Amino acid sequence: MGTNCDQKDHCFRQECSGNGYCLNKQNTYSCQCQLGFTGLNCQDRVCDLATCYNGGSCIPDSYAPDGYKCQCTEDFEGLQCLDRIQRCTYTVRVETSRAGRAGTDERVVVTLGVQKFGELKKAQFEVQGDFEYGNVDEATKTLPLCGSLRQIEIHLRHDKTNYLNINDWKLRQVAVIVDDNIIIKKYVCYFNTWFSPGDYKYRACSLL
Repeated sequence: MGTNCDQKDHCFRQECSGNGYCLNKQNTYSCQCQLGFTGLNCQDRVCDLATCYNGGSCIPDSYAPDGYKCQCTEDFEGLQCLDRIQRCTYTVRVETSRAGRAGTDERVVVTLGVQKFGELKKAQFEVQGDFEYGNVDEATKTLPLCGSLRQIEIHLRHDKTNYLNINDWKLRQVAVIVDDNIIIKKYVCYFNTWFSPGDYKYRACSLL
């Protein structure tokens, strides 16, 4: 091959095991493997060489360093599914100090910002109640997320078709109780501000 037929075709009869295509080079060749295969001649299945533990399964991934990623079961995480997921139970308590009109059934969306391994992850709760003066309405969830509570966002939802029942109310504080099955932590996020339907408000939280 070549202009003067002076170049050797290193890809002659090289089929890359039928799992890729050959790239001819000056003194050698290389195989460009299809997704799921690896090796000099694409002779190996990526997932035959994979190490996914604790019931994890291999998925070929051309963007992963080793050509695959592990899909872990619900109790494990990490590159090879070696890390057991820690679950925490969160109880979110919304305390109202004053309401514009009592007995109005409303929904409050509480979004927690939890820092884990330097990354801020979010978990959302919906608390439904009357939010009357002095009331404490709460919601509880167990989540595969444990860490330090860094911030909180409150959003007052309302039914846009029923403005007659819209209720402005003053939020005193939100308490968040976190149980990681070893210790129980309590955070308090102070607001002391009036809310109107559709409002979003952010606060930092203090560990008691």
